[in-house]
Amino acid sequence: MTKKHEFKEAMELSYVFMAMAVVITAMFIFVEMKESSLFSLFFKALASFSFILLFSIVISEKTVQTNSPYYIGEDFVSFLGTGFLIFMGLVAGLIGDLLLGLRPLRPSDENDTIITSGIFSFAIGHIFYYFALIKIWQFSVYPLIIGVVGAAIIYFGAKILNMKMRKLLIPSLAYAFLLFAIFGQALFGAINLDFSVTSILLFVGATLFLVSDLILSQIYFKEGTKRVMVVYNYATYYGAQILIAFSILFLTL
Repeated sequence: MTKKHEFKEAMELSYVFMAMAVVITAMFIFVEMKESSLFSLFFKALASFSFILLFSIVISEKTVQTNSPYYIGEDFVSFLGTGFLIFMGLVAGLIGDLLLGLRPLRPSDENDTIITSGIFSFAIGHIFYYFALIKIWQFSVYPLIIGVVGAAIIYFGAKILNMKMRKLLIPSLAYAFLLFAIFGQALFGAINLDFSVTSILLFVGATLFLVSDLILSQIYFKEGTKRVMVVYNYATYYGAQILIAFSILFLTL
């Protein structure tokens, strides 16, 4: 096999698994729009597992596949902490997905409990992502300020839009703080790293996460939300997870 073919093979492997994650996500969204059942929960689990599988392939390209143009071998030791934090964030996302996937299958009086459990799981994941972003760039107080401002906007926005958060108000505001803080950290990181590929992918991923959860708040806490909003929510959420998992491919010394 020539070096040209080896290079092409490595490139194909990365993007094939990314494409697979996108296709599986599209299949899940299609099934979910048709019916809420154990069948759709299965596809949701499959879609969530796909971004963890993508991350595993990316790691293998960085550390094992010597023919990959992204291979850095032992030098990846410098990024082990970052990789571990992102992996744990992805796993927490998988758990949160499964928890929220139970909501349509359970009695309506369990909604608040299920949503709170999902928020907690995703919050843990976002904490992992936040520290991963700090390791890639550095700590800055400005993203935390953005987090506070963002949570305040959500609080007053919820009142204006008459969103009924009830007992979930405090958990939702704490979660909003995390989302906006991560968005800010990713933004400052991208600027300070001269918009490297990894920093751009992480920033776009953080932005999609923010948009996804803003949409989700409309679905959960506002009556009369159009069904198509579910499509937008899942598309932005899975897009965020896929980009975050894929971003590690471009980390280099």
